[in-house]
Amino acid sequence: MELKRVTVQDCIDLFEKKGMETVIKHGKVVGFTGRREAHGASVKMGHAHKDDR
Repeated sequence: MELKRVTVQDCIDLFEKKGMETVIKHGKVVGFTGRREAHGASVKMGHAHKDDR
């Protein structure tokens, strides 16, 4: 999948169908990560680490 062409719907589909979380940094999709936990999963959007501020 070309990360420059990922849509919000792609992110939703990956989350719902495969449990993949979308990683977004500085407003751009930078990748996808692991499978969500069975309960209490969240999509990581705009999460900034202390060093990225």
